[in-house]
Amino acid sequence: MELVRLGLLLLALMWALQIVASWRQLRHYRSVVQRTAQEWDSGFLGTSSFKAKLGQGAIAIVVIDNDARVRKVLSMSGLSVFARFKSLDDLRGGAADFVQRVAVSPLPPSTKQALERAFEVACRTASERREPSSLNVS
Repeated sequence: MELVRLGLLLLALMWALQIVASWRQLRHYRSVVQRTAQEWDSGFLGTSSFKAKLGQGAIAIVVIDNDARVRKVLSMSGLSVFARFKSLDDLRGGAADFVQRVAVSPLPPSTKQALERAFEVACRTASERREPSSLNVS
């Protein structure tokens, strides 16, 4: 009976540790999004996530400016709550060929999916804020 109690206590401790670690990761995500939004207050920010059934999921942040240029690209992927955002500076540039640059990059498929979706969100936000013809993204 003592072994069962010890097992239940360990299970409860692991569950509590998972809750605390998830909360910290959520705080990290919020702080990165807020910092990025403050840094690029004149652009359009898109975020997205991709959850893989098996393997690594990914979260992406893409910022495009008023001139349809990708200014900042961040991604976070991993299997644990210790994953952090990484800047992907080689993907910055014109918005018209962003999806192509992502497709040929050596990133994992989940990260590519999240980046493409975040880019779509940023473009949609940009086109909602101004006339669709003024954003030259194909």
